[in-house]
Amino acid sequence: MEQDMENQVLQSSRDKVQDYNAAFGNMIQMLRNDEEKNFSQILHTQVQGLVQSIIKMGDTASQQMDGSHSDTQHQKLIYEWMNGAKEGLILLRDSLFELTKSRVLYHEKELSKEKVLQLESSVLETLDNYHKEATIFQDAFWEDKQLAKKVKKWVHQNNPWSTYKEQFEQLSEQVDSIQEQEQVLKSYADCFQSIRVEILNFFQYHLAPLKGAKDSIPNLINELIDNQEPSTYKKTASQIKKNIEGYAYVPSVEIHTEKLESIVDELEESKRYIVGYEGGDLVYIESGIKRALSTWLDSETTNTLYDLVNLTQDIEGRLSMCELGLRNAMDFAQQNNQPINNGEVVASLESINETLEQKREQISELESGMNDLLEKELRVVRMFEPDFLSVSISSTLNQYQRYQLQGWQQTKKWFRELVQPVTQYVEKAKRESRLSASEKMIRLVRHRTPHPSLKHYTNMFLTKGYIGDSFYVQRDEQQNRIKQLVDDWSLGYRGSLLLSGKRYVGKTSLAIWIKHVFFKDNCIDLKPNTIINIKGRKHEAGFDLKSSLDFLIKYSLQSKPMILIDDLSEWESEEFSVSQNIRSLLKVIDQYSNKFFFVVTMDKSFQQQVEAFFDIQKVFHCEINVGYMGLEEVMKAILIRHNATQSQISNASGQILDGPSIQGIIQQIHKGSEGIIGESLMRWAYAFESKGEHIITPKYRLNYDFPKYLSDDSRTILTTLMEKRKSNEYELRKKFGTVFKQDFRPVVQRLFHLGILQRNLDGSMEINPFLVNDIERILNYTRRS
Repeated sequence: MEQDMENQVLQSSRDKVQDYNAAFGNMIQMLRNDEEKNFSQILHTQVQGLVQSIIKMGDTASQQMDGSHSDTQHQKLIYEWMNGAKEGLILLRDSLFELTKSRVLYHEKELSKEKVLQLESSVLETLDNYHKEATIFQDAFWEDKQLAKKVKKWVHQNNPWSTYKEQFEQLSEQVDSIQEQEQVLKSYADCFQSIRVEILNFFQYHLAPLKGAKDSIPNLINELIDNQEPSTYKKTASQIKKNIEGYAYVPSVEIHTEKLESIVDELEESKRYIVGYEGGDLVYIESGIKRALSTWLDSETTNTLYDLVNLTQDIEGRLSMCELGLRNAMDFAQQNNQPINNGEVVASLESINETLEQKREQISELESGMNDLLEKELRVVRMFEPDFLSVSISSTLNQYQRYQLQGWQQTKKWFRELVQPVTQYVEKAKRESRLSASEKMIRLVRHRTPHPSLKHYTNMFLTKGYIGDSFYVQRDEQQNRIKQLVDDWSLGYRGSLLLSGKRYVGKTSLAIWIKHVFFKDNCIDLKPNTIINIKGRKHEAGFDLKSSLDFLIKYSLQSKPMILIDDLSEWESEEFSVSQNIRSLLKVIDQYSNKFFFVVTMDKSFQQQVEAFFDIQKVFHCEINVGYMGLEEVMKAILIRHNATQSQISNASGQILDGPSIQGIIQQIHKGSEGIIGESLMRWAYAFESKGEHIITPKYRLNYDFPKYLSDDSRTILTTLMEKRKSNEYELRKKFGTVFKQDFRPVVQRLFHLGILQRNLDGSMEINPFLVNDIERILNYTRRS
């Protein structure tokens, strides 16, 4: 009777294994007959069926084993066969991973259809060979002459089924994860493609008006050679102006960055994904891909895009100067009843045409480099590599922190290399005493002019405003206060914020940070002489702030946007005074600050002038004085930008500077700028010169003192420009009357020749930005004296 039961158990176990092998064979046949190209889906479904079949077999065998230790066939099933079955399932799991990976790469056009089919064929062949071997050895497996010895050992061992079952269940979960990951990775591929398209479209937006100018100017030259009538010159000037107007529709880096962020925002914040397998285990990577991608874009693309913008602005400026020169020539010829010098006009157009070709080549080179970078790095295939989306910032910051610990020895090295010996100091002091104030001033201006060969480097430091999370240094206390202010406004309270402070302290950056964090696209940047577009309705904002605000009240009140007025002092013209515009603004803030969130910036000197006539403290719900920034924050801001350029700093001997040496330079800059972040970045930009490709070196002396002597007339002109920020000869003549021509015009010319003043493309004048805070300190010192 017992023999009969044992034979039944043996037959039952064999039948179950045969059924399993048959199911395995059926799976292979289904894969071979797949005509709808659902290879991986079929494999996934069948593997899950095989897993459930094995778990059912194991549960049954384990229960019978617990009831009778003489059940040797079920013991053999559990103790030996299950391990082989597990190896087979691991083979299926790894095959599924390779198949889904190939489908993702095919989706991203990294693999051809032929390669995917070739992989499917290879998987089929491998599974078929595995199945044939399992079938051949199936009968021999049960006729085990050593079984009795094995059973004696198994009696003293714990039943391994619970461990096997846990492993099979884990395999089932892994198979599901692999199948789900295919869609996740395809969404990443689509995201990467959208980013590549957006960035390359940004180049096309900048190339389009350049191409228009390049196409039109040769025709203009030919027409001027053939026909020198006044109408031809007018047509030429009009066409160049039309080319200039084409740049009005070129998006800024900020708008482009917001579009990229909206694409990245579609991704999950953090994700664990499978990148391979090793032995019987899967290899995972925990990735905050959303943040990593945003950081990578900021670090690896921003500098190039600002280079592109600078080239575009240069082109626009040159076209503007060409058009202005042509119109001046026309006016001069008409007033003096003389013919226009056609040769000069043609030569000017030929020169601008040659310049446009040079700029086109430079932009094309930037575009090609950017395209190569995106095609190489921003691919799903790179996600399976350990250095995916790696940037140099974190490694260099870590390097800086390590160097910090080396202490006094490094500090002594810094002083030996970069500080002049005391014996040379006395002789230098004698030479200094022989220099006039004008000589010292010209030396200072030349020293503070960024080196031309470092434009690609200095652009990263001279760019104004917020350029992304990776480059933004936190102002925790002020940002928490702003968050509370926005939260209160969203509940119906007033929302009007005044950001004040000295020039270059970071008012604009903080204002754009507010827009970026709390309002995204729901922000209207209100600037004079621009076009406001709200849902297809356009308004030309001249210098009448009231009409612009009325337009916003009429068409954007329901959307509750942020209204940004960056530098209120710019709202002034011959027709509309700044006082008139301030009065209109304060009235609207009083009435509508629960519907609009107003953010207004102004310099401290302008604020003092305004507060003499207006009680702005009562109108603005909150004022934040954006001021001093600590050494640690300034150091972080400089190092982040420096590392994004992938440049290294060497001393005069060519040795790469270590952490404390770099820290010493930043400490000097921080002290000299009195913690003003914008000035610190500017001082860093002009503190270096080129030493070779991606190598920069500090200038022999990091800074010169500003000559403290200023004449009374110079102080008067500079004080006026400090308050107004920008002005022109007409406004100064209107302010000072007849005395301007006799007393102040020569002073203005002298300040231009010394480099203290500079002329803008629109004809206005302003104080050299590299000197403005020094001049403010001297003017304040003079007042106190």
